[in-house]
Parts: sequence; structure tokens; C-alpha cells
Amino acid sequence: MSVDRANSVLGIGHGSMKYSPYGYIESDSLSTLLAFSGQRFDRVLQGYVLGNGYRTYNPRLRRFTSPDTLSPFEVGGLNPYAYCLNDPINNIDPSGHKAFNLSKSFKNLFGRKAKKIERINNYNKSATDFNNERKEMGLFDPFDEEGNLDIYRLYRNRNLINKMPSKPSQTLSGKDKAYAAKHEKTLEDISNDQIPYLKQSKDLIKEHSIELDKIAKDVEYWKPSQGAQQNRNIRSTASTPSHFWFNSKRTDKYD
Repeated sequence: MSVDRANSVLGIGHGSMKYSPYGYIESDSLSTLLAFSGQRFDRVLQGYVLGNGYRTYNPRLRRFTSPDTLSPFEVGGLNPYAYCLNDPINNIDPSGHKAFNLSKSFKNLFGRKAKKIERINNYNKSATDFNNERKEMGLFDPFDEEGNLDIYRLYRNRNLINKMPSKPSQTLSGKDKAYAAKHEKTLEDISNDQIPYLKQSKDLIKEHSIELDKIAKDVEYWKPSQGAQQNRNIRSTASTPSHFWFNSKRTDKYD
């Protein structure tokens, strides 16, 4: 395959050639302009002029004929004349400056892509689960129709609040968000909708923690033992006995 300086394909040649690992081939057997690693073989110089004329690689000598300006203290490597870090089977060096492993480059590219997709999918799942659990949560009005605090309703609310899911800790980086936008991947929004009676119940739970702890102990005491066959009637919150009413009255604080 022949290309121009912009790497546009100019033509495709057919045939087979045999090289040494360092790209040596008898020049008389060349049937095309392009040879080892898709580079043009210069019959006069008996080598490949890499990097658009930057420097010549001689496959007979298995080295460059001039030093690299990026060696020995930069990306060119310690040996300014070495070709492909002396490993032409696993590396290529089309620029004459820096060798790199093509297979590793593809693995890194697709590996990063797979990790981005995995992070986006995990974020969406955790956000969706959080939103769904919040939607299913319904707290009771801790006050009855007359404005009195119903301690049993508040107790039920405390149990529900304790089971409330926490916000997902996983966040997406700016690059992950940009990748999702570029590839039209939807990102789930985390719900910040206020749950009715949540703030009110939290304040009342702090105020009546002693009474609520006592109810919790009573409930634990009267739980049927494991394997026992007992049927217990659960009292409706609407018919809470009068001795469980407290003097707390509804206020307009949470309206």
C-alpha cells in the first residue's frame, strides 16, 4: 500500500517479499517502491529514509546512519543510532525519532475505551438504583389529623429513614462525561427531590429518641421466637392507643 505525506492511500501493490528481522532484502528482488514496514527503499542509499527525510535507516547495518536529536536523554533512547530499541519484531519507528509497540498501543487504546464505558455504566446503574429506591420510599405524616404527634408513625419513619440509600459515591471525570456526550451515551441524573416529611421527621426523631428507643426494645421483645407459629395482629397507625400520644403539636415550621 502506497501513501502520500498525508497518509492518503495512493495505490495497493500485490506480491510477497522476504526480509530479515531488521528489514534487509536484496534490492534486486524489489518489485515495488515500498518495502519493509511500508517504507520506501532507497536503492542509492541502500536504506529507508524515515520521518519524511529526517534520517536514513540501513538494514544491513541494522542501525541509523545519523544520530537522533532526541537521544540520549529524551524519548529517542540511550543509543542515538539504534533502530526500534533493537527489537524490530515488536516495535516500529516510522518517524526515525521514537520506537513504539503497535500492538500495545492498540491494546491501551481499546483498554481505555472499555474502562470508560465500564465507569459510565457503573455510574448509571448506581444512580438509577438510588433514584428508584427514593421513589419507592413514602414517609408517614408524623402528626395525626388533630395535630398531635403519633409516636408510632414517627417510629415507622425512623426505620424507613435508616434504610434510605445514600447518594452514590462514584462520580465521573470531565473526560468520561465528554466521552459520553461524544458517543451520545445518556447519563442518569441523581435525584435531589425532597421526600415529604423527611426533614420534619429527622428533627422529631432527635427530639424523641428516648421514646423511640423504648418502642424499639418493646418490638424486639415481643417478636415471635424463631420457628414459633404465632399470629399477631398489627395495630393500624390510624388507631394508636391514647396513652401513646404526646403533647407535641403540629406547627407550621415544615409547611
